[in-house]
Amino acid sequence: MTVGSPVTWATNDKITATKWNAETRDQSNGLLGRPRAMLVKTKVTMWNDANFSNIRPSPVTLCNVIFDAVAYDYAFDGSQMAYGSSLMCNIPGVYRLRAAHFWDVTNIFPGNATPFVGTRNVAYGINHSGQFLSDRQSGPPTDVQFPGWDQDAPLTTSGTAIVQPVRARAVFVRLIQGDQIELFAGQDSGNRLLDYVVNQNSSAAATLASGFTTFLAAEWVRS
Repeated sequence: MTVGSPVTWATNDKITATKWNAETRDQSNGLLGRPRAMLVKTKVTMWNDANFSNIRPSPVTLCNVIFDAVAYDYAFDGSQMAYGSSLMCNIPGVYRLRAAHFWDVTNIFPGNATPFVGTRNVAYGINHSGQFLSDRQSGPPTDVQFPGWDQDAPLTTSGTAIVQPVRARAVFVRLIQGDQIELFAGQDSGNRLLDYVVNQNSSAAATLASGFTTFLAAEWVRS
């Protein structure tokens, strides 16, 4: 029996222990313990400027985000999704993806870089194995391999924020066993920028106590 797809009973069908467990216990365990995982980032990374100025209106080159800690990872059958710096589907179905990347707008390298120009970008990558995404059209990718492409404008010079978050919109994608999910990010401020984490401690990150930190999460929704 497939979790999320109960059988249709017919008149005079016999209820056996096996069938009853599949219809009640297994379905309940599957829905209550649906597969879900979250990767977080506890180490700061320096991001090179991508120099997108000649390919407006949208940046078309992103680099995969390197995660180093698992916030949570569990499923009703004991399988796991965290696989290095990516999430790998073990149980087929429709998944909801969520993510965010945080930019440090005060700790800039070198000193003449500025967070007040250019754009910040994130996107999900499906089955790209850490490769760079490259331009194939005039705007953001639209095929299923690049869902949730998001672009934020620069901060204003009048602002006082020290962190600029870029949130990837929540998207729903159908995955099969072995599909790999990654988060990609990029910026074109004119120079190198650091990303931002509050608590560079993997144990704190694992308990979601790390404050602002880049994350990638996937949750099984239905079969």
